[in-house]
Amino acid sequence: MKLLLLTLAACLLSLGCDSTRTKSKNVSSSEYRSDVDPVVKRFPSFSPAVAVKWRAELLNKDGSRLIPGPSGYRMWGYVQYDSERLKDVMSNYEWLDAPPGFSPEFPFRGKEDKNTWKTSIAFTSAVKSELLIGKVFVNKDSSLVYFDIKGE
Repeated sequence: MKLLLLTLAACLLSLGCDSTRTKSKNVSSSEYRSDVDPVVKRFPSFSPAVAVKWRAELLNKDGSRLIPGPSGYRMWGYVQYDSERLKDVMSNYEWLDAPPGFSPEFPFRGKEDKNTWKTSIAFTSAVKSELLIGKVFVNKDSSLVYFDIKGE
C-alpha cells in the first residue's frame, strides 16, 4: 500500500514539474486584434474609440512559473478617434513633436505620415497609471493614437 501511494505521489510530482504544462499562450507577432473592449478596459482614457488595431504579449515568454508573482506584459497599437474626441484631446494637452526617427512599429492602414506624430507627457499620464511604462503619440492628420505600454 505504501509503495502504491509513493508511486502515485511521484507521478503527481513529475506531472507538476513538467515544463510543457506551464507554458502560457502568447499572441503571435503576426496577429493584430481589432476588438475595442480590452484596450478601453485597460486604458479608459482611450474611450470612446472608433477603431483599434493592437497586439499584446507576455514578457515572460518561457511561461516559467518557478518565480511566483504576476507576469509582465506589453500592449501596443493604435486607437482611432472621431474628429470631436481628437479635437478635445489636442486642445486639452500641451503637445511636442515626437522624437526624431519615431515611427510606429506596424502600420494601421499603411501610410501614416511619420512627421506628424506628437506626444504629451500629461496625455500619456492620463492614459496609463504611474506603475506602467510606456509612451503615447498622436497623429492629428489621421486621428490616430499610437501606444506602447508595458506593465504587470
